[in-house]
Amino acid sequence: MRIVDPNSIYRTVAKAKINRAMYLVDILRKNIPKDFKINRYLDAGGADGTNAYIFGRELNANEIWVLDIQRYQTQYDNVKYIVGDIRALPFENGYFDLVTAISVIEHVKERDKAIKECCRVLRPGGLLFIQIPNLKFPVDLHTGMFNPYLLPSPLRRRYVKAMGHEHWLEHVFKVSPGDIIKEAEAQGCNLVYTERIIYTEELIPNKLRAIYNLLKRLKVLDVMPLGFVLIFKKLEKCAGGN
Repeated sequence: MRIVDPNSIYRTVAKAKINRAMYLVDILRKNIPKDFKINRYLDAGGADGTNAYIFGRELNANEIWVLDIQRYQTQYDNVKYIVGDIRALPFENGYFDLVTAISVIEHVKERDKAIKECCRVLRPGGLLFIQIPNLKFPVDLHTGMFNPYLLPSPLRRRYVKAMGHEHWLEHVFKVSPGDIIKEAEAQGCNLVYTERIIYTEELIPNKLRAIYNLLKRLKVLDVMPLGFVLIFKKLEKCAGGN
């Protein structure tokens, strides 16, 4: 296992990942009270911990956790790592002040369980920050292919197989902001802010920048953003008494 010196973060991790995390944490920072204290923070489905490290550093969190279904070789100092499932978080009720799930929920088939768990481990008054892609956007940014969910259902599987991504439909599940809001509010986490994501050019993969910039100039992104950020606050008393 290789421990990354935070001072060398720009030398060890793709700069785009850092910039993306900074873009997202700025959204959160602008929409929480200045006196909101974040002692314990969890990034659920946080992979190598890049988002957790940036969020934790920028928000002055004292205890930073990353949970993912696999262990990554690259890890950051001051970040605690645990292997686990977002649908069954190994933490007690109300443990965290902030939970983030960034580009994660769309990969979880039992989405309702994941959201329920994220709400469960939040303290009353704690914040849940969720970022999801816009699955109506014409291009899938992971693969660069045309978004299969815009095709008629009978054609999707044949298309992704022809494009060499036959497992895509088993790893990316259709989800909308409305789905997330409904499921989070059922767990006592009320929506306090939402924002459409329109990344700057440096956050877009090189192979997609030309088409992205064209869509931006045509103002397509004003009505069809890349994704969404949703911020929820847990009520004092939530579903199930948590």
